[in-house]
Amino acid sequence: MKKILGISLFLLTLVKIQASEIINLYEAEVPVRSKNLSTAEQINAEQQGLQDILLKVVGNRNLINRTYLNPILREAPNLVQQFRYSISDKNVPIFHVNFDHQGVKDLLVQNNLPIWGENRPALLLWIAIEDNRKRYLLTSNQSSLFIDRLKEQADMRGIPITFPLWDLEDQKQLTFGDVWGNFTMPIQTASHRYPATVQIVGRILRQEGNNWEGRWSLYSIEETQSWSISGGIDQVLDNGLNKSVDIITSHLVSGSSTLQSIVVQVSNVGSFTNYARLSSYFKTLSQVSKVQPIQLSQKNARFSLEIHGSISDLVSAISYGRVLTVDTQKQYDTDTIEVNPNNSTESNIEKNEVLNYKFIP
Repeated sequence: MKKILGISLFLLTLVKIQASEIINLYEAEVPVRSKNLSTAEQINAEQQGLQDILLKVVGNRNLINRTYLNPILREAPNLVQQFRYSISDKNVPIFHVNFDHQGVKDLLVQNNLPIWGENRPALLLWIAIEDNRKRYLLTSNQSSLFIDRLKEQADMRGIPITFPLWDLEDQKQLTFGDVWGNFTMPIQTASHRYPATVQIVGRILRQEGNNWEGRWSLYSIEETQSWSISGGIDQVLDNGLNKSVDIITSHLVSGSSTLQSIVVQVSNVGSFTNYARLSSYFKTLSQVSKVQPIQLSQKNARFSLEIHGSISDLVSAISYGRVLTVDTQKQYDTDTIEVNPNNSTESNIEKNEVLNYKFIP
């Protein structure tokens, strides 16, 4: 019993540490007229902040309609945990507001809206620009208004993005022409070195004046999609990032309220630290509403998960991360410590579907 209690306390501590490292999805920054707002103005700023948060947490723009969200937005003052003011670089007052995580989630569930968990795929952006015969790639080591705009949009959607280094190693794998022509093989080969499971490839061409043409392709676990758009540069950049996120969330975020249990067995765990990382990881998946550790050995672990939606939704979400890979050999060690020996799921394990994975250190 002492061993079980010790493991539980260790898990709880590590989960809190890891959660603090995740992007804060429940904090918003709203430009305001001054630091001295009237009550009505502050409520309006809180509602705007909450609407910004809902875009991040729900995930799909098509579900964020202010009229539909009004019942939730009216609760904004009751969800505020703390707020403060600052001044931006452009000398604009900014209203910073933090919302209650669980309170927001409860309201979304009550209104049958999906919740996108904190664990999100990183996007790698290969973007080729042609501007008045000047041709270049957007890279991580350059300063660019285009990059700033894309980062701003990514922050609004609550998703991490990265740009290639375009160093000698990248240039051995592909050329500017490969990106411009959207040649899949060299792009995918060069992408392997980066910690991203999704690639966005953009070809952006300045036409006359301030008109631009953008051709975008999204390479994700589920599918490949391509599309084009013309307009101002901000419109073209925003479209590439936002449509990509909408496509990804259509696969990763389920609005289903149906609950079911599933057992996940993980090999190659290797330590209590990794065991705790797994427990924390499962809790960040939007499909998972409850995580119950069942067994633990020196190498392997077994969890019971209560999930929303289908098992295929969960499998898809796991495939976007770099934490687990399918264990085709099912090398699960049954010589384990029972973390929760009275758990009913363990006695009925054969009745539940079992997923087998291997931990990626």
